Amino acid sequence: MEKVLRIQSDNSLVQAFKIGTTAPTQKLVDFTIPPDGVYDLEKSYVSIAIKPILANNAEAKGLAAGGGADPRAGLTGIVPVVSGLKTQAATDESVAAPMACLVKNCQMYAQNKGMIESVRRIDTLKLAQHYLEKDDIELQRDLNQLGSIANDKGAGLLGSYYMDKRVITEGDNIEPTGETKDFTSASRLVAREHKIYLKDLFGIGKANMYDAVRYGKTQVHLELNLDKFEMRVPNVNEATTAFASGTNMGACDTSANLANLTLVKEITLTETFDNPEFYCPFFVGEVVLVNGTSSTQGAFAQSRQVIDDIVYDETTKKITLKFRDALYIINNAGGETFSPNVKRDAAITASVEILGAEMVLTEVVNPTNVPASLDYICYSTEEDVGNSLATINRQYKIEPNCQSLFICSCDSGQISPDRDIEYYRLAIDSIDVSGNRDIPWGRPIYHDRITRCYKNRNVALKNLEMKMFRQDRSQAAMRGKELAVIGETMPITNVEKTINLELKNDANVQDLKIYKELIKTI
Repeated sequence: MEKVLRIQSDNSLVQAFKIGTTAPTQKLVDFTIPPDGVYDLEKSYVSIAIKPILANNAEAKGLAAGGGADPRAGLTGIVPVVSGLKTQAATDESVAAPMACLVKNCQMYAQNKGMIESVRRIDTLKLAQHYLEKDDIELQRDLNQLGSIANDKGAGLLGSYYMDKRVITEGDNIEPTGETKDFTSASRLVAREHKIYLKDLFGIGKANMYDAVRYGKTQVHLELNLDKFEMRVPNVNEATTAFASGTNMGACDTSANLANLTLVKEITLTETFDNPEFYCPFFVGEVVLVNGTSSTQGAFAQSRQVIDDIVYDETTKKITLKFRDALYIINNAGGETFSPNVKRDAAITASVEILGAEMVLTEVVNPTNVPASLDYICYSTEEDVGNSLATINRQYKIEPNCQSLFICSCDSGQISPDRDIEYYRLAIDSIDVSGNRDIPWGRPIYHDRITRCYKNRNVALKNLEMKMFRQDRSQAAMRGKELAVIGETMPITNVEKTINLELKNDANVQDLKIYKELIKTI
């Protein structure tokens, strides 16, 4: 039997910021695990509630039919928002990352046992392991990750987890008279709970019976990568981005022979849809820009609108977007042809609002056979710099209880392990691990070394493509980031080991992060 406790953070994380404009004021968060229970840490997680804030978005205005106030008055339209972690200096070079990468450094301290684990730069390690321990399907369908990647919906149709989205409303928001209703069917932005499981940060986090009575009050301290976390509006222009059919997403049908003084309040997309809820690029409540031409007056002024309603015709399989205010007024007694196109408003920007942090802790009720000791895996970290040399030779001390070694090559100050490795050599206590041969990146001997490392760890290795998924790219272009990581098996010894590393990098070596996987007992 279990009981779930929600423990508030010891310090407040509430704040709002925008990367590049306003820096986060608080990146540290602490939790205290009560010393009076036995806990299943494997099911426990840290929850950070985050919501996007939009700026420069249009406010719905105008008068209701027949005069009077518009029920939408004060309502602001929205656009799709995605989140991501800047694992590189540029957003479009950053990659999709697991939620654990939101943590930069972490530690767990028990009152009766001292420091249990303390890991620096856990973000880079978890990013590398994420792309080794998940296959392509798992990577693309992982809902609990940071960053938007291309999916089977098509180019530019990125999903947003921060939106309660309404697409086909079939007149729910429009009265027969044309008057707007209360707009309860509009899409809206929502806060999302970002779950960082303790098992993804700590080796002890895999324990399903952690005896806090024996170990004492336990402190969990996290330093977050909030200075690299961003909300953004996807850079998609529906006026120029096409469906698989070749039709632009924002292309609309031409309306011919419109009578004089007609108020144009709706447009129909040219593309046909078998599954409009899935493939429609627009939604109710979205801020869009409508422009185009008329047969008598040429190009008409661009209109900034909030979509009131979306209707789907099952016969023609076409979608019609409806608006409260007129897009254009026909001013020709002889009739007129109206040719519009539509796209989302790219001037809208997004920032981050942190609503709070808490630990969701699972307590075991009436536990039996509680272990007196726990064996677990943890990491010690060493950071080094290559001083932009093409080839480096380094020597590192390795703990006797180290069973595996990961070395990540990164750009200076960045998270992604994607800085080119041409080849490496490694010797343990002066004994070369590869028979005095270079180990070139991506070659069979390189894959053999990583496979050997994972077999020694008894962890499933699912992916040897050594590619990471770039955010906001097409499927053809998103696999352009090489995973530059070295994985080696270490022998368990009675004394400290010494390794010698030779590494050549065509782009010159910058940051090296060395992770030593240790076997410990508490």
